[in-house]
Amino acid sequence: MLGRKHGIVSSSSDISRKDAGGDVPRRSLLAKTRRGALVEVLGYGSSMVIRLGSNLVLTRMLFPEAFGLMAMVQVVLYGLVMLSDVGISQSVVMSARGDDPDYLDTAWTVQVMRGAGLWICACLLTYPISLALDEPELLWILPIACSSSAIHGFSSTRVFTLRRRLDLVPLQKLELGTQILQVVVCIAAAWLGLGVGALVVAHLVSTLVNTAASHLLPHTDHRNRFRLERTARAEMFAFGRWIFLSSALTFLVVRSDQILLSRWLGSALLGVYNVGQALAEVFDTLTNRLASGVFYPTLARVHNERPNDLRRAYYDIRRWFDALLFTALGGFAAMSQWIVDLLYDDRYAEAGAMMRILAFRTAAAMLATVCEACLVAQGASVYSFRYNAVVAPITLVAMPLGGLLGGTTGLLWGAVIARTSGLLVLWPAAWKRGFLRPEREMLAVVYLGFGYALGWLALAVLPEPP
Repeated sequence: MLGRKHGIVSSSSDISRKDAGGDVPRRSLLAKTRRGALVEVLGYGSSMVIRLGSNLVLTRMLFPEAFGLMAMVQVVLYGLVMLSDVGISQSVVMSARGDDPDYLDTAWTVQVMRGAGLWICACLLTYPISLALDEPELLWILPIACSSSAIHGFSSTRVFTLRRRLDLVPLQKLELGTQILQVVVCIAAAWLGLGVGALVVAHLVSTLVNTAASHLLPHTDHRNRFRLERTARAEMFAFGRWIFLSSALTFLVVRSDQILLSRWLGSALLGVYNVGQALAEVFDTLTNRLASGVFYPTLARVHNERPNDLRRAYYDIRRWFDALLFTALGGFAAMSQWIVDLLYDDRYAEAGAMMRILAFRTAAAMLATVCEACLVAQGASVYSFRYNAVVAPITLVAMPLGGLLGGTTGLLWGAVIARTSGLLVLWPAAWKRGFLRPEREMLAVVYLGFGYALGWLALAVLPEPP
């Protein structure tokens, strides 16, 4: 979720002042954007290689039901997090007091309280969720797995400080290090025969280590302590009110498919679906990371200093973004079945067809994400809420209707239609604010089709998977 209260003030071509991170050398803003994007891409690419490698191993050690059960846990945890999101990290990153110890300690205290509250809610919801999904094993899995929310609540605000200063390398090292640890623990626990317990144990160990290591991150000596300053708390909650409303709807938008499919398919086929979804959403996740961590700060600076250059800056960013990501996504869609057959055994064969449909849902989400980043950079964060307010109810109608008319395939196409409908909110607003070029938006569709054609040609020459 993107949000802004205090402007990020600097030149659109150079940065030559002191900011929250200290002295900033004179440099090209475009070069800084590219460096930040490169760090995000390399970090996420490394993460995906580790994740893919672990999935290839674990899908041969565990049954699909284990992944389905853990997916249900993730839906519950994600829902609780999104339904209680008050923009703590965003407020620290954007606030003029983001480096004030009193402000940081207030943010940390609120974060700890929120984490503990999430765990209590998860425990209270365990029985009704287990009953609703007809999965008795959730009675012990949910309370244990969701204790990670309480652990994570103690993470240091040094994470927020580094994001505020656009110093992303230490954060990438922390993320990759804990991910590798999680994979090692999970494989070891699966080898010992713990089944779904291997996924739970690995999740808790990685959360605990990540939380502890966050207090050792560089560039600040501040150590968090419990404190609730009234002014800081008021500013934080005032900033987070739109984030709270938008995040609540985001949960419905992002996880509606898993909520509906949990009941529609059962844990085994849901595990297969998650394989296809994980592959298709690589591009969606990367887009969100680039938008929130790199594109948004860049566009905000351009808007604050040279608003007339915003359209050009927006499409300067989109030039390489569209060419690379939409072309690659089209190729993935065309080759989805071949990729699944190559990487997984016969139990996961149905994930290929699911992945192809989900790729088109991802394309619509990518277009929405970059447009939303530019709107929020102009201070129009309300459109994040409006986007979700449209997509959420359409999702809840289109997916079940699609399921009734076309089974699982129809249900997934309903998700594509719902996500695409959100553009009807964002694009008119972007046109009114002067940075949207409709003919240029169609270029993303051209890239998607070009990538699909390349993937289709590749299938003609590639051998059948063993």
